[in-house]
Amino acid sequence: QSFKGVLLQGYLLHPHVLRGLADFKIRNDDVFIVTYPKSGTTWMEEIVSLIMNGGDPDRVKNKLLVYRVQHLEVGPPVGHLWHLRKTRSPRLLATHLPLKLIPKQLQQAKCKIIYVVRNPKDNAVSYYHHHKMSTFLGNYKGSWDDFLTHYTGGHVVYGSWFDHVLPYWKFSLERPDRVMVVSFEELKIELGAMVQRISQFLGRP
Repeated sequence: QSFKGVLLQGYLLHPHVLRGLADFKIRNDDVFIVTYPKSGTTWMEEIVSLIMNGGDPDRVKNKLLVYRVQHLEVGPPVGHLWHLRKTRSPRLLATHLPLKLIPKQLQQAKCKIIYVVRNPKDNAVSYYHHHKMSTFLGNYKGSWDDFLTHYTGGHVVYGSWFDHVLPYWKFSLERPDRVMVVSFEELKIELGAMVQRISQFLGRP
């Protein structure tokens, strides 16, 4: 399905939820993890969840990640946004949505946004294999060359990598106090130092 010009996955994302997000109320202590797909989303969710729980694995080990970090746009058409509204603060929320589709209030609120970016070459390869193995993405049968054409043209789920990354990067330059851009490659090379930076950004050193 296409929503406001962006190709989205029709099985997991419902138009009712997407429309409701436009006026979704953001809290100042919300923490958003934003990524283009296959950029280290789950890894960052684990990192932020641990940071917000004092770095103590015992506090999170008995709670599945999906309950610690909730996905903004993924949920049933009835009850999903209600459930997010009822979640206690501080909420940890993840999304793959491009900047133009996120709640309008997100750009004015004082919440924190961590945007994870991955080298587009590696991202494209990972996303290609993800499309081939994922039933909900149709078990892509095309060639790598064809997929790359779709990828660079924005004809994949969540649109173009380039159109996704650039607006968030510009937003981080405008509001460095609120938006932190982290690269997947930095996390791999110097995980400890990056965790410290993220902790300081979140006010949880």
